[in-house]
Amino acid sequence: CSGTENMSGGGGEAESDDLDKIKAQMKTVLQNSNLEEITEKKLRRKVEEDLGLEHKSLDKHKEELKQYIEDYFEENEKEEKKEEVKKETKKEAKKEAQKAEEKKEEEDDDSASGAGSASESGDDSDDESSSEEEASPPPKSKKRAAPKKAAAKAPAKKKAKKDESDDEEEVEKKPIIVVTRTGAEAPKQLAKAQANVMKAKKFLEKAEDLTVEVFGNKITGSARSFTSGNKGWYLGGKIEIPIPGRKKPLWGQLGLNLTIVGSKNWD
Repeated sequence: CSGTENMSGGGGEAESDDLDKIKAQMKTVLQNSNLEEITEKKLRRKVEEDLGLEHKSLDKHKEELKQYIEDYFEENEKEEKKEEVKKETKKEAKKEAQKAEEKKEEEDDDSASGAGSASESGDDSDDESSSEEEASPPPKSKKRAAPKKAAAKAPAKKKAKKDESDDEEEVEKKPIIVVTRTGAEAPKQLAKAQANVMKAKKFLEKAEDLTVEVFGNKITGSARSFTSGNKGWYLGGKIEIPIPGRKKPLWGQLGLNLTIVGSKNWD
C-alpha cells in the first residue's frame, strides 16, 4: 500500500500514530505562513492537502493540534524574547564603553586646560593610561561573549567541512556592509530617540509593503506588530539560489526581520 494509505488507514483519516508526522508538517506550514492571517482551520486544511489526507480528517485531533499550535507560538515568543535580551545586553555594554570613553575625554580636557608644562604633559599620559584601564572592562566582557558563541559552533562546522571535497576552498567570512539610503549613520541612543515618534496604529496603517529581491527572487510582506511589541516587517519563504557551475539552482529558506528601533514603546 502507498505512504498515504499507511497514514490514513486506507480510509483517508489520520491515525494517532501519525501525529508526529502531522505536527512536523504543521510546523513547516507555520514557518512559511503569515502568522497574522493563518487560522487553526486553514492550517489543518493545508496539512491535509500536503500529506494527501482526506478533507477534514484532522478535525478529530482538533484539541491536540490546537495545543501543539499554542506551544509553537509560546516557543516562538520565547525565542523573540531571548533575542531582545541579547540586544539589550549588547546595548548596555555599548553604553558602558561609551561612558568610559566620555570620561576619558573629560579627563584629557581637564589635563589639557592646565599650565601646559612638560610635567603636566607627562601627567596627561598617565591620566590616559588610567582612564583606558577603566574603560577596558566593558569591551572585554563583550569580547568574551563572542568567542564562546563561536567555540560552541566551531566543532559542527569542522565536522561538516571534513565531509566536503572542497573544504580547503572555504572563503573567509566577509564583513556585513550596510550603505544607507542617504549615506548617513544611525544616531546614538536611537531607541530613546524614536520611542515616541508615532503611534503603532498609524504605523501599521501607513507603512507600505516591503519587497526584497534576493538572487532574483522577490519576497513581499506587510507591516506588522511582533509578539515582543516591536513593529516592523517579516518576510519569509523558500527561494531559488543560483550557484555558478550548477545547472539547477539550490533551494533555501529565507527569513527576514526588519524591526523599527524603539517601536516597542509605541502605544
